[in-house]
Amino acid sequence: MKYLNKKSLSALGMATLALTMVLGLSACRSTPEEKAEFVSERISDKLELNETQQTLLKTLKDKALLAGKSMKDNKQEMKSNLVALISQPSIDHDQITLFMDSAMATMHTSVDDVIPSFIAFHASLSDEQRTQVVDFIESHKKHHHD
Repeated sequence: MKYLNKKSLSALGMATLALTMVLGLSACRSTPEEKAEFVSERISDKLELNETQQTLLKTLKDKALLAGKSMKDNKQEMKSNLVALISQPSIDHDQITLFMDSAMATMHTSVDDVIPSFIAFHASLSDEQRTQVVDFIESHKKHHHD
């Protein structure tokens, strides 16, 4: 728990915002690219981003879309591997651990490509903008029964 300070919570909030940008708005009937564009435009408007920040946000959006596509493309392979594992007459601890480690490694690889863009965008925000993001996340957290 000693690693959870205000700075890391802010980074976590920004990560949540970035993932929301890619995965959010799933109820809309549009492509992931259209959803991400809508969310990034909204972020830009709400935070009143300057040109440099908008460029960094666009890079983050593009990297997050690629990571999302990569994870989606890998989903079918993971399902096939899980079905093959469950179809066996017996499963041992090592097989399940190997399956989970492989799935987690794939996810980490996809997310690792997004992290530098996220860090750059986060670093470009003013204290006021970061506060706006945290306030937004906190206000929406109240609507969801966490």
